[in-house]
Amino acid sequence: MSPDDERAIERFVRHPDTMEAAARRAVERLIEHDPGASAYATFLRGFYDRLDEETERPPDTRVEAFVEELFDKSDASVIPVRPLSSSQGARPTVLAASTATRSDERRYAVLSTLAAESEQMLVRIVQDRHASRGHLYVLADPPERGAYVVVSFRELGIDLVADAQGRRAFDLPSNVSPEQWADAWAVVRRPIATAEAAPSATTVVPLPGRERVRCRRRGEALEASVEAAGEQRAALLAATSPNGSPMLLRLQSGAPARGTVDPASSLTLRVYE
Repeated sequence: MSPDDERAIERFVRHPDTMEAAARRAVERLIEHDPGASAYATFLRGFYDRLDEETERPPDTRVEAFVEELFDKSDASVIPVRPLSSSQGARPTVLAASTATRSDERRYAVLSTLAAESEQMLVRIVQDRHASRGHLYVLADPPERGAYVVVSFRELGIDLVADAQGRRAFDLPSNVSPEQWADAWAVVRRPIATAEAAPSATTVVPLPGRERVRCRRRGEALEASVEAAGEQRAALLAATSPNGSPMLLRLQSGAPARGTVDPASSLTLRVYE
């Protein structure tokens, strides 16, 4: 089951009406004949059923992270998210799919569920035990508020860049235990600036205030440097090609950050605090 298959199955489970008939039939055949695809579809159905049940409860019984604050923080570019406590639901598999098998025999398991206190957002890390892969889900209301975010688990040294749907598949680090995932706090970073970078070109990304990030491409090399008149806000730069995985660079004042990219591809640059 490829990443494209996983995306198609999720769309089939969550929004089948947005798919063409031929695409729906192809996913139905995949689920019918591929045991891994069938297990993934079953997991996702339970995953989203539990989420829908949670969001339909009266406000006084819903997850604490979904309680609206008296003031609006929806424009924040850095949103702290914390693990849901045992009093808020089963830990660490809140909203996970129920099965009749023992938890250690399931293919998919929720390693971490985190919630924002200031807005409606859940972050979840799901483990595929058969493939030793992790899946990031950023569930936001409205959904576009989870697009292209970076989820940073600082104490684990892990930064994950989500796609337009708030998803990301990644290799699970072998040195991080399930207990560490369950206890880790994180921050969700939204882009504060976006620009397109052509091959063999220099692109200047203006930021709020008098700061900017200068990105220079030379063949496979990408070099990014921060130019700030005052306090530096830019912390991370994500460079994404149309068909590739995002590359993440840490930005430091006075020291260019360097990475390798496809020399022939255009890039979308996103800057984060």
